[in-house]
Amino acid sequence: MPVTPNLRIDARAWGIIPVRTQGANFVGYIEIFVSGRLIMDILPSSITMQIRSYYCKALQGESGYNICINSDMTVSCNCRDYDGSGQIGDLHEQSFDQVFFGEKAQSFRETLLRGGLPVPVCKNCPELVLADSANPDKYLREYRVPHNGIMVENTVLCNLKCLSCRRSELLNTRKRTQMSLADVELVARILSEHHIFSVSYFNLGEPFFSPSILDEIKIIRNYNPKIHITTSTNGVLLDRQDKLEAALMMNHIYFSIDGSSQKSLKKYQVGGKFEKSFENMKALARERNRRESITTIEWKYVVFRHNDSEKEINKAIDLARLAGVDFISFWRGGGRPSLVSKRFPDHPCYESLGCANWKGREVDLRVFSYEYIKLFVEKLGLPCEVIDTIKGSKKIMADIISSELNKPDTTNEEYVKKSFRLFLGREPEESALKGYASALDNQHITKAQLCILLVDSEEFKAKARSGFHLRNQREEK
Repeated sequence: MPVTPNLRIDARAWGIIPVRTQGANFVGYIEIFVSGRLIMDILPSSITMQIRSYYCKALQGESGYNICINSDMTVSCNCRDYDGSGQIGDLHEQSFDQVFFGEKAQSFRETLLRGGLPVPVCKNCPELVLADSANPDKYLREYRVPHNGIMVENTVLCNLKCLSCRRSELLNTRKRTQMSLADVELVARILSEHHIFSVSYFNLGEPFFSPSILDEIKIIRNYNPKIHITTSTNGVLLDRQDKLEAALMMNHIYFSIDGSSQKSLKKYQVGGKFEKSFENMKALARERNRRESITTIEWKYVVFRHNDSEKEINKAIDLARLAGVDFISFWRGGGRPSLVSKRFPDHPCYESLGCANWKGREVDLRVFSYEYIKLFVEKLGLPCEVIDTIKGSKKIMADIISSELNKPDTTNEEYVKKSFRLFLGREPEESALKGYASALDNQHITKAQLCILLVDSEEFKAKARSGFHLRNQREEK
């Protein structure tokens, strides 16, 4: 009687695939390991198989990331295509539609459905998803050009030599190290024609290494006035007025600074300059505030074994507040085992570090962050639902708080005192007390407008970055 085992293949184990067989003539399981690419050829025809099928969200057009137009106008299916194995086309030879609907991209989809992995990085890629076993063939028919977002690598050059970077290998896969302005214009037209919502203007190079980055962003914006642009930089080269102007035309900029001092930063970001990156980030935040620009500034701190101490991380948070950035986020670093943190993010010492999210941990430092509004709501004894009502709006917050402070029989002088205590954590000077009370008496300002005046003060903004005065009031109460 022939042995007919039931077999399940999991293609996530790239290179070797664990195969468990259970035959009628023996008890238990025998584990064998075979090459995933040859398994269909070497298994006997008597074996019945259940192969786990996959699909790629990026290749289905569902992702807002990973499909990347490289510096030489080739297109890759992933953001870590160092060896070029993920290239699915070339925009110097094909249209974007032809690349995405082309033979190479379709062969990748077919490989995934057969349980294989078309490129090595698939095994750790978040875009890899189990296919619907009831109707797997739909993934070969139902896909579209990306609309949520794509990546654009304006240059593959970089001023640093990070330990895990494979730049020499990468440079061998790129025919050109930087896009020309004509290339950028082609990219801008693609974004416009396909109504793509967002662009991540970075990949395996330093975006601000390009001397023409301001012209590049102007071209993107000219064709796509409302597109959401994100970039990521080590911050060292953001030291000229034209580069600052380019940064302020973007919606979100990450400063990748992996440490709170030169001593810790240089252990991974070889060639990095902590003071210069930090001062450039601080200068950008200051200019952003002066212009009331839309740009969100975030310090991206990659956590390794050498920079994961509470002292180091708390220092970085204090520096982020000093710089005036909106967020500081902490991401788990990879690379060789000696680099990887054994504690982050699961050790209890990180539980109070902002909030957990897909990045790792994130501390929100905005004046109207969720945490800061929550402090106001708790201080006033209001229901938690008010937090969602406010949604970061100064006007809504001022209306709610002024209504709460303005109890029956509250004089205007008492109202001014309450407002100063709440927003600034102190009593008003006599001149301020009399002046604001008189303005309220004569209806030159409303009580909600007084709240907004205090919120717009530099004193409030400085204290709001820490929230310490509110926390202390809550504890004393």
